[in-house]
Amino acid sequence: MKRVFNFSLILFSCLTLAGCQSKEDKANKLIDEYMFKHLHDYNSYEVVETTVDTLYNTPFLDSKCIEAAIASITHDTMADEYEKAAARNKSTMEIWSDGWSSTAKSEYNKAKEEYISNQYLLITEKIAWMKSWKVITNRCEELNGEEMIGWLVVHSYRCNNRGGNSVLCDKLFLIDPNFKEIVSSYDSDDENINKAINLISSTIQNKEITEEMLDSLIVQYEDLLERCSKNRE
Repeated sequence: MKRVFNFSLILFSCLTLAGCQSKEDKANKLIDEYMFKHLHDYNSYEVVETTVDTLYNTPFLDSKCIEAAIASITHDTMADEYEKAAARNKSTMEIWSDGWSSTAKSEYNKAKEEYISNQYLLITEKIAWMKSWKVITNRCEELNGEEMIGWLVVHSYRCNNRGGNSVLCDKLFLIDPNFKEIVSSYDSDDENINKAINLISSTIQNKEITEEMLDSLIVQYEDLLERCSKNRE
């Protein structure tokens, strides 16, 4: 009877300790699994500090909103590159447009073909940019910052880089309410994150651009893309 009692006491103690696991411990367990999969030298991984705060449904901490903002920035950057390339193509076309030689015609046709191609890619990126911006606009309207949706974890750690040097790193993790999975993760020094936050902020402040306006622009650009596609054939 005494042995049964002792076993029950031990089992109860184990369950109690498991239930008392801190939020930091739960977060570190998930992060450790993440690091094992993603670090170049996992054996050098050392936790420095982990802080856990409640994650509310604000646009600034919403994974969908952040990812859409990063995508929007990427598409906008690519659109700018294609626009510059198309401008160079157009300039080359103007240079060779009055030429009668075979070289002039060849260079003109080459520049024209590249111009049409870059215009097509430019429009494609513009459409993708507007669709991403639409996601941001929708999420900013839907999220009120009052609902608890998970945990915001700032994780500082040391590890060896590919050169074998130990470096101090900081990473941001968004974790589900039950500490079952990492929803998103971001490097604290990622410039795109700061740009994304600024874009989300400007979207919240700019009430002039509505979802209807974006839908109208997308339709116009898709029509333009179709016509441009025919020119490529």
